[in-house]
Amino acid sequence: MKISASLFSSQAPLAQNLLALSDTYVHSLHIDVFEDLSVLTPLFELSLESNALLDFHFVGSDIDKSREIVLNFPDVYRVCFQYEGLKDTLKKKPQASYLQGLGVQIQNENIFDIIRAHQDFDYFLLMMTNAGISGGTFEADNFTKLRLIKEQFPNVNFLIDGGVNDEVVYILRILGFDEVVIGSYLMKGSIQEALNRLLRSQVSGNFTVSSYLTPKEKCPRVSPDDNLSEIIKQIDLAQIGMTMVVDKDENLLGIISNPEIRKAIIQQEDIKSIKAKDILNPKPIWIYDDIYTDELVKKLKLYEKSIFVLPILNKNHKFVGLINFHNLLKYK
Repeated sequence: MKISASLFSSQAPLAQNLLALSDTYVHSLHIDVFEDLSVLTPLFELSLESNALLDFHFVGSDIDKSREIVLNFPDVYRVCFQYEGLKDTLKKKPQASYLQGLGVQIQNENIFDIIRAHQDFDYFLLMMTNAGISGGTFEADNFTKLRLIKEQFPNVNFLIDGGVNDEVVYILRILGFDEVVIGSYLMKGSIQEALNRLLRSQVSGNFTVSSYLTPKEKCPRVSPDDNLSEIIKQIDLAQIGMTMVVDKDENLLGIISNPEIRKAIIQQEDIKSIKAKDILNPKPIWIYDDIYTDELVKKLKLYEKSIFVLPILNKNHKFVGLINFHNLLKYK
């Protein structure tokens, strides 16, 4: 997970913040700039003595003036303009030496159309809270929208900003996002301690699994009497190496993964007669949908082998979805 540290989230002097971040694995420094561009003057002087990558986010600023000022800074990594604050139509600047992005509020009802219409940009900064306001809260409903965005635009680069902490980072990794801006969580306490928690996946527990699971409608699933052809089809479509076996009453009967299929093909002469109920694993590891993320992490650590897919049940013991850990384990 790449981290851009929100430099102005702390009231400490800029020089002190730069020094504290200099020997860490923070990837870049995020700078929110509103209409008053004079705030960049002290940063410019300090940046001449630093080799940190600069990540600019302009909100309501004059586009041409902002771009002109950025040219004077060394090590500019990317520049983003907030869509909701634009007074003019924004187009990607040709032949820029930095990445060019567009910021969009997650609450914007046209967010999908905005992303679709601006896919020539290098990335999108998705704001979970009001731009530039430190200490905002990440709402659970945001995860559903982020999952849908990732599904519709799998090849687009996204940067998530607003209310990001250790738990949010962990969940975003599960959802397939790999870049975040972190402000208050990182800058208003011990920076090294916060980074250590992120590195070790030490997470808090404010969100239940139900807020970020993949819903059952999006999960690979077969009925107990489905044949081998349908089983393989579901596994192939989902690309997660397994399928759930669920009856008509939404009871999870078990799971079928590639090893079960190979074993069945080797052991049975008539593969056309193979049904899901004959080869399923009837005792998969699963969890309830109302447990919190910190409890989820503790449970995962109890198992010696890595768990790639985890079925989720509600308190009525009905199948409601799954958590896919492939993205999390890919960058472990």
